[in-house]
Amino acid sequence: MDDQGGTVDYKPAIARTAELVAELRRANGDLEVLGHSYAAMRPEVAAAGYDLMEFIPDADRGTLHFNMPDFGRRFLNTYIGIVRAELCAKGSELETRVRTAITAGASSLISMLAAALSVPTAAALVLAPIAALLLAYGLDAFCKMEVSGVTGCGQSGAGS
Repeated sequence: MDDQGGTVDYKPAIARTAELVAELRRANGDLEVLGHSYAAMRPEVAAAGYDLMEFIPDADRGTLHFNMPDFGRRFLNTYIGIVRAELCAKGSELETRVRTAITAGASSLISMLAAALSVPTAAALVLAPIAALLLAYGLDAFCKMEVSGVTGCGQSGAGS
């Protein structure tokens, strides 16, 4: 069930995740692809009744503003930092669930991330770039990657 008691539909987020994994591979791991995706998805997330900034705690917003030319990159860096704090605790139950969901694929991963990070079903699209990173590089690379700059994080290949 979703937030409104209906059937959960993560299809748009799952489809976007698959597109982003392919784009990451075509771009040789250049994370600008994901930064651009955040800038481009803003209208879609707004149409679902959410604002991208709702997913960034006030304390982490700093100078993040939509009118910045590099908003997508900054949002990606900030959101990766927030998500990493939740997903990368070694030995935690959540870490185990993420590894299992990565193995199962995009559908399981989006569903698990939405539940773990309290992202409403209608706004699950915001998880697609994070899911793409996890599927393309695995949890270990995701947890170790630099978030201050947008650069690739090594060879592609799912797993941990």
